[in-house]
Amino acid sequence: SKLNKIIRMYFQYKPICKEERNISNRPEKIKSSFQIEYNYKGLFSLPNSFFKHPSLISLIATASSSKINLQENIKIRYNEISQWLKSISKINKDGKEYMEGYYGASIIQDSQLMFLEKILCIGNHKNFHLHFTRGNFNDNIKANKNEVNHRNDLLKQKEKNKLFYNGNYARNNNNILKLTSKIRNTMLVNFDTSYHSVSGKFVAVNTWRNLYLYDNRIFMKNFKNDIGNLTVDIMLDASSSQIDRQEIVATEGYIIAESLTRCKIPVKVYSFCSTKDYTIINLFRDYNEIDRNEKIFEYNCSGCNRDGLAIRTSLHMMKNSICEHKILIMLSDGKPYDTYEYADQVSVNDTALEVRKGLKNGISIIGVFTGSDRDVPDARKIYGHNLAYIKSTERFADTVGVILENELKNF
Repeated sequence: SKLNKIIRMYFQYKPICKEERNISNRPEKIKSSFQIEYNYKGLFSLPNSFFKHPSLISLIATASSSKINLQENIKIRYNEISQWLKSISKINKDGKEYMEGYYGASIIQDSQLMFLEKILCIGNHKNFHLHFTRGNFNDNIKANKNEVNHRNDLLKQKEKNKLFYNGNYARNNNNILKLTSKIRNTMLVNFDTSYHSVSGKFVAVNTWRNLYLYDNRIFMKNFKNDIGNLTVDIMLDASSSQIDRQEIVATEGYIIAESLTRCKIPVKVYSFCSTKDYTIINLFRDYNEIDRNEKIFEYNCSGCNRDGLAIRTSLHMMKNSICEHKILIMLSDGKPYDTYEYADQVSVNDTALEVRKGLKNGISIIGVFTGSDRDVPDARKIYGHNLAYIKSTERFADTVGVILENELKNF
């Protein structure tokens, strides 16, 4: 139906007369040619870029011009399109091999990845791809020289991150103790009481909130023994704009993760960057992996960053959590720039929109800003009042602690 509208609008297509519409009156070879055109599987599930292919345009124009040469022309165009599809498939395969060679093997199946891209890679991120990895490389695949050098750089950066953390161990450990204390105190004061929830003890006087505010939290629940009802995701901006601060970002990510782990709050930590139309999500630890915080020191920067797609992907992954309360902490320099089409205010507005969508769905989003003063306005536009501006590493725990306190109190 959609294709018919395109043909009528752009190719001035006129329906054939009633006699010609009756396929049974046509020669057998013409019937078979139409079967070739309409029985081609996958035609209507192709990406929109397919309909820009000149061979398809020529196919449509030729098919309506002559009945005699219809079968021959369709076969020719069909072969051309088949070759084009094979080349697209090869490009996608080469892109995947490149990602696995430089960033590590994929941790999800191709079918699942295609499903995610269909949902997430739309709008400003149309025709882009995702690559999920844990940074583990397949030793059975022979790597080229550039890939080997890149992997060696990853190992060197990991050691630099560890040396930086241990070189400031007293200060970093003090930050962990302070942040842990702030979180625990907030939980003791606020979470030992009842709070509004979507389940629990029904409170009749709150029914009006559901009718007029569309708020389904009309029950009361006690949080005392329910710490599993909260999860925190930490996402680290791993673009090249952070390359001079790699050791600092890795340390900050570790401090937050370790503090939350000591408070027995499930934490997931991953980084993101963009290369060759791909956004790479590198998972360091999952919610139940309480002994893998050291993996955060594998943090490494490269490429650009497409913050809008990264946040959209993160929020989609968080939907799988059964916990009612969810927090996303984003460590970023406030510059969500990728290609020239995704830069400046386009990227800022897109990222801000994704943040607003997350907030609307009940997910708290905190921006830990690590950039320069000139990027503060954009960062505030993206994260609003939930922006922790880190001006001093000594006051890192205090700054992040205040924002976390406020979010935990609002639950």
